[in-house]
Amino acid sequence: MPINWDVNEEEMALIHQIVDRGEALMKAQDLPAPDRVDMLMDLTACHANGTPLRLEAMLNADDFNFAHDFFGIQNHIDRDTAAMTDCFLPRFADTSAQV
Repeated sequence: MPINWDVNEEEMALIHQIVDRGEALMKAQDLPAPDRVDMLMDLTACHANGTPLRLEAMLNADDFNFAHDFFGIQNHIDRDTAAMTDCFLPRFADTSAQV
């Protein structure tokens, strides 16, 4: 099954802001930032393929919880399926629709 890339304009704007914040956080820590397109794709794929994110809550989170999800998604997303690996669940996953 191909990866779904469909997000609405509001979601895409929030994803861009999250990546901006992630890049700033990495720069402040003198960490090399991965490619911006890769970061955008990871977050979009995660959000649109089975692990929807509470994007606004993630964007406004404290650095510790923000970093957990921002780096965790990059480290645990299967780039062929967009599934989270190693039982990783982002703290800002929207679990309200799950049973």
